[in-house]
Amino acid sequence: MKRVLSFIIDCSKSFVLEFHSLARFYKFIRHGCNDHTNYDEHNAPVILIHGIYGHKAFWNEFRKHLEFAGVNNIHVIQLHNSQLGVKDHANQLKDHINVVLGNNRERGVKLIGASRGGVVAAYFTEFVAEDIGIDVKAVVTIGSPLSGTLCANVLPRVVARDMGYRSSFIIKLREKILENCKTHYYHIATRTDPVIIPYHSALTGKDKNKEFLVSGQSHNSLLFDHSVIHRVISWLQNC
Repeated sequence: MKRVLSFIIDCSKSFVLEFHSLARFYKFIRHGCNDHTNYDEHNAPVILIHGIYGHKAFWNEFRKHLEFAGVNNIHVIQLHNSQLGVKDHANQLKDHINVVLGNNRERGVKLIGASRGGVVAAYFTEFVAEDIGIDVKAVVTIGSPLSGTLCANVLPRVVARDMGYRSSFIIKLREKILENCKTHYYHIATRTDPVIIPYHSALTGKDKNKEFLVSGQSHNSLLFDHSVIHRVISWLQNC
């Protein structure tokens, strides 16, 4: 009974955090996104990818923490048209990465995706990167529906098809992730996620040392959680 009561309290807190996070996000949008980065021509650039109906400014605070920890060469992509499918957004990511890498493609890239942005990052890694000669060194997904989510049914048809719980699209992508022994995959989830249902859809179980499960956070508040940020920094520094 105590565990049930504790879970209900955590869920209530997560909904409050969700609304608070959204308010902070839209404040970021009003102030804009600083695209300046500390350029590093020798190391792999880090690309931040927002989720559906998101904006690159959502990463403002997260990015500041990465830079303060010494992570350089950070780039934030703005995906256009949330009605498009994952494949289309993966192609937008491809164009962005081509510009960032230029002629120095051997550096490869590291991708961090929040929510659907993590699915886009994984799709690019598994179905696009090799064909264009890009080495994806690491993919970090934060609250991403790697087995889909039951909430997808309320989204536009194309999005629902891609991210529906255990849809054929998402299961094929998940299988590719599990088979990939070259790219370092890291996954973060929260037990009280009101968007990724069931919450464990944001994990694969492939390597427990590369997964991080938190409690009491909402879907979007993961980007403000210091334990999440510190874990991502640690992963980036070791891959």
